[in-house]
Amino acid sequence: MQRLTIKRSDFDLWFEVSMYGMVAYLNIETGDVVVVSQDDRDVFDEWVYENVGEFATLPQVIAAIEASREFDTALRTRMLTLAYLDETDRYVELPNQNSSVAYVDMEKFIETVKDKAVRDQLLASINGQGAFRRFKDVVNKHQLWDAWQIFLEKRKYKRMMAWFKSHELDAHFE
Repeated sequence: MQRLTIKRSDFDLWFEVSMYGMVAYLNIETGDVVVVSQDDRDVFDEWVYENVGEFATLPQVIAAIEASREFDTALRTRMLTLAYLDETDRYVELPNQNSSVAYVDMEKFIETVKDKAVRDQLLASINGQGAFRRFKDVVNKHQLWDAWQIFLEKRKYKRMMAWFKSHELDAHFE
């Protein structure tokens, strides 16, 4: 397994997050999280096509980006990242939020609630459309928000560790 040190706050922010038009990746060489928008990808694809050609090799694309005077440092870094994304194993896409996983989290939390009346209200809240909003309303009504957040954090941490293991990464947070 490859040992990797990761900044927890960056990783935690993007692990299991779904945001339209955005994809997060983990750089398995540096431990950095990189977020790419569809707009960034479109700019990259158009620039490569116009300046290097659609059949350019990775070394040709990198040399062209590094030689270009039209990029500031931040844009050059994003362009280089985009070049490496599809052409190397350096980046691994982080998983998106899955509503079925979130639903199971709610079910598992409900199992931990000792008060039967509250547990019954929570069970009723997760049926049908609007389940997530109703669940949070009941959690807040019974002052269970802190317990819910601690529970969620533990479940998410277990999923993170399983995800790292599935990618053969021995991850440690700084």
